[in-house]
Amino acid sequence: MAIWAGDADAPNAIVGGGPRAPPEPGRGGARLAIIGFGGAGRELARLLALKSDEMDRLGVKVVAVADSRGAAICPRGFTGYELLKLAETPRSQVSSGPCGRPGAGVDEVYDETAPTIHVEVTPSDYETGEPGLSHAFKALRSGASFVTANKAPLALRFWDIVSEAASRGLYLGYSATVMAGTPLVSLLRGLRGCELRSFEGILNATTNYVLTVMQEKLVPLEEALEEAKAVGVAEPDPSLDLEGWDAAAKLVIVANTLGYKLTLGDVRRRPLNVSLGDVVSAMRRGRVVKYVARFTPGGAAEVAPVEVEQGSFLAQARGTENAVTIDVGFNVVKLAGRGGGVDATAHALLADIIEAVRGWVP
Repeated sequence: MAIWAGDADAPNAIVGGGPRAPPEPGRGGARLAIIGFGGAGRELARLLALKSDEMDRLGVKVVAVADSRGAAICPRGFTGYELLKLAETPRSQVSSGPCGRPGAGVDEVYDETAPTIHVEVTPSDYETGEPGLSHAFKALRSGASFVTANKAPLALRFWDIVSEAASRGLYLGYSATVMAGTPLVSLLRGLRGCELRSFEGILNATTNYVLTVMQEKLVPLEEALEEAKAVGVAEPDPSLDLEGWDAAAKLVIVANTLGYKLTLGDVRRRPLNVSLGDVVSAMRRGRVVKYVARFTPGGAAEVAPVEVEQGSFLAQARGTENAVTIDVGFNVVKLAGRGGGVDATAHALLADIIEAVRGWVP
């Protein structure tokens, strides 16, 4: 999703005002700072390099890339070749590449380049929200639109960030935070006029992959998890996925996008601690164990392993697929597709960047 913030109570507002007006639709022009340079940040750099002709037409240039140990700062804008070289630098060593500045941080990036779009791709911390939370306010208070794949800032202080963007007429884009490979957040924006009865979905690729392996290969959770790590689906430390933090944060973003004020503390989390016996027992009864996020206005908000009917829509999501059903009374909307991955995340970030520059013009 992406919003031009004009009304702090309307997460899909388009018109705004403030100290820096958004670019006129179709005219383009932006200075990008990519903050966080792990897998998704590097994939975004590659994608921008491959689309350099289109970026040139839009007047978009990357002026800085930063990781935890330094930055590469180039006020004139990196060429496509230079972006590709940056993407090849070892992890946490972007400052060893073109225009490298060891030890430089976000303050130096802003002082030297005055970015107009801040792209946040740092890891999520659901206790403090840092560094993404501070970066969100730094960007907006400096007059830069904020595009993020980091869920923590929005999961912890969604309306504060929306209000900050609204007061300054700046763009806030977060399509990459939930089902980045499938346009769920844009769909949610289109349902704001409907009366939500319930939302439920599979929002975490790691837990869904693990449960799929358990069901198809009849192996215990530990063995399925090792396979997920081996193929790159699970992180070396998958606790944020297995304990439900990732799915809960996404559920918070979903609910708030639909206009309901939900916080992480409101979401009941049950970890993925099912046994092979649980999975087999469910299969014998014509059911499938899935890790499901559920929200009902005025009712429960939870993420937990639950049994669903074998022929149901959610049961059809296999491996890293995500799937959601949204009951709005007169219609039950269903959406399924890839939930994430560095390529999907990079494309979602790019979609928000283009929308920030061009507005709603196709």
